[in-house]
Amino acid sequence: MPRYRCEASAYRFRTQRRASMQSTHVHIIMKSHVAHMSDVSASIQDMCILYTDDVTAYHIDLCLSEALHNIIEHAYRYETTHDIAIHFFIDQQGCSLSIMDYGQPMHVAQQHYVNQTTRCEAETEASHGQALSERGRGLLIIKQVMDEVSYITCSGQNTLTIQKRF
Repeated sequence: MPRYRCEASAYRFRTQRRASMQSTHVHIIMKSHVAHMSDVSASIQDMCILYTDDVTAYHIDLCLSEALHNIIEHAYRYETTHDIAIHFFIDQQGCSLSIMDYGQPMHVAQQHYVNQTTRCEAETEASHGQALSERGRGLLIIKQVMDEVSYITCSGQNTLTIQKRF
């Protein structure tokens, strides 16, 4: 199994693989610039493909990209000097991504949507056109694709955790 390593200075990348457990744990710190999203995204998608099918890997990557773009746009307002931390864990049963920032937290209504709306309710809202505004589809996509989604703010750190079972 190859170890993942990043040559770019835009973010730091560490990975651990426990051969006996057949799992991968990665910690990435990237700067809050959209130009760095593709490298991070490609690395996570490459690791996903080792454990699941291409479609599921694409869905996980899509959700990560939506979350990162939301942080860059809304939490950091396109300021490019801030850090975004990503903890990624994957094994044969599924994966978990925790994406952390110290920017502006989500509005209370969005936090409620993320933490209280079930996947089934999100799908029903989408089918009836009751979802978030035209530009606010990222959270809806994440809720529909992932099995578990939660958001917390504690001591100034915002953490979005998304999980997918295989």
